[in-house]
Amino acid sequence: MRGIGRTEALLGAGLSLLSVVFVGTAWPAAQLERPSRFRLEIYGGLAQPGLSDFNSLAGYDKSIQEFFYDRLYESQRQAGTIVNWSKSETGERAAIGLAFPLGFRVRWNLSEPFAVSFGVKLSYARRESDYSFDYTRRDRYQYEDRETVAYRPYLLSAKSLAVLAGVHFAKPLYKKLSLEAFLAAGPVFADCNYSSSWEYTWHKRGGTEDWDVYQLTGLLEEKGRGTGLAADLGARVQYPFGKRLALYLEGAYTYQAVKTIKGKGREIRGDVETDWEGTWAFKKETIHAPWGTLEAETPTNYWPEGSASSRSRDFRFNSSGFTARIGLSFLF
Repeated sequence: MRGIGRTEALLGAGLSLLSVVFVGTAWPAAQLERPSRFRLEIYGGLAQPGLSDFNSLAGYDKSIQEFFYDRLYESQRQAGTIVNWSKSETGERAAIGLAFPLGFRVRWNLSEPFAVSFGVKLSYARRESDYSFDYTRRDRYQYEDRETVAYRPYLLSAKSLAVLAGVHFAKPLYKKLSLEAFLAAGPVFADCNYSSSWEYTWHKRGGTEDWDVYQLTGLLEEKGRGTGLAADLGARVQYPFGKRLALYLEGAYTYQAVKTIKGKGREIRGDVETDWEGTWAFKKETIHAPWGTLEAETPTNYWPEGSASSRSRDFRFNSSGFTARIGLSFLF
């Protein structure tokens, strides 16, 4: 009986020791469990892309119109071959002014002020417009010739996809607000599209005449793709809602530049279609006519045989500019 009592006493002491070890180690470990350091962030906003080279297409088309219509008819009026002429326009050849960035990133907090991130940003810019003009000239016999050109649509579009790795430095600002500076960089994949679909009508009226002398439809389309470098440098203010959700506002300067853009193009004039493929660059044109000379420069990927000497400079797809974004940050 004494042996059994001693064994029970030893078992009781062992259980008491195990309970002390469990309470002293397992319970505090649960209390000291570290919170997650990862966040998923999504955002959208507005950007003001440069795209000066690409937008110059609209300016070139305007200069061609003014040379072959305004300057021609004014020279005829001064020479006395027509009595007068008039012009009317509806709409405009609109250039790209805004882009819409959308993106997400996964963020890893290394320590209290520092974090690194990896994400993807899509930027989309498109400007589609309808534009038409007509010119009416009257000769000394009171005949009226009216020429009308309608563009439906006149389109410029550009988009880019950037893959960005970033570093972040955040500090408390006021109460729950925090202020952060960040820098992210990586490759960018860009493409652009210029499309001009038009219809031309020449109408004659006077005496017994009132009919369309000539009509023609056409399309000019040029596309391009390329790879370059992107970077974001900016600051952000963040406000938390609970333990896992936060709202933030970002302001940044975005650098996105692609030096080489290549793609296909085609032109349709009536029943005749021409196709090509080439590298985008600026072409210098000098047009001589009895009423004057026009020197103009335009970006294009159309380089037929013998046109290499007209290449004036490189085309650069540069969509750099300031951007404002709003986003949500989720702790997981």
